[in-house]
Amino acid sequence: MTGVIDWGDLHVGDRAVDLSAAWLVLPPEARERFLETYGAVDEVTWRRARFRAVFHAAVVLVFASETHEPALQGEANQALTWLL
Repeated sequence: MTGVIDWGDLHVGDRAVDLSAAWLVLPPEARERFLETYGAVDEVTWRRARFRAVFHAAVVLVFASETHEPALQGEANQALTWLL
């Protein structure tokens, strides 16, 4: 075997899964520009994406704390600060 492909999120389904990344990695001031470039997103999907991002960041924060990974903990803290 020469590689591994992770198909975990591959499906035709909820756009909020992909859009949650925008909530996680973009500072608040960049989100409007993101949506202008990305295209139309209904309010319910956008809010669901935010919820997914909050959940993901919280889980990563717990993991980083338990595994003593300060850099990852800092990233999760930053994401939660932007999200909340």
